[in-house]
Amino acid sequence: GVLRVEPRHEGNLVKGKVWTRALTQVTIGVDDTDSPGGGATFALALALLNHVTGIKGVLPISHHIAMLNPAVFNKTAGNSSSFIELAVMTDKYDLLVERARRFVADEALSKEWGIAVRCGLVVPPGLREYGRKARTQVIARTVAEATAERFGITLSGGNGVIGALGAVALAGLPDDVLLDPARNEF
Repeated sequence: GVLRVEPRHEGNLVKGKVWTRALTQVTIGVDDTDSPGGGATFALALALLNHVTGIKGVLPISHHIAMLNPAVFNKTAGNSSSFIELAVMTDKYDLLVERARRFVADEALSKEWGIAVRCGLVVPPGLREYGRKARTQVIARTVAEATAERFGITLSGGNGVIGALGAVALAGLPDDVLLDPARNEF
């Protein structure tokens, strides 16, 4: 994605300017894609990352697992969600969202699958608070929908949108925090 480089030498250092294409960071949270009989949300999210990076202008950044409230009643195992991060050319955003929605709908083993799609590098404090609540409380879908609307996040699917939004709200935290739902000091 580098368009131009202007290096300059300053003593033993090489400094300079680098121009790249204008890309937007997109985070896609995924949850409730498995069933008691099989599947795994982390694996589907990784497959989603591989699928959408086939779109020209969509570049992979990362894949993470985020543990949510282990006391939630409706879960298949330990209540984990996943999120992927991408760098996206702005004119490819709508295509990315549609392909992600279709892929998860086709591949999920649960009718309650959900995705949450957010643009931006920095997670606002109010959204981060939703992530904390997703690890300590049972959240109603109406709360998830209101939070998503407040922060301009696109939700698709069933009740899995609650955990998918929780994953997006936890993006940027270190993996040791993401994997321990008791660590909420962020």
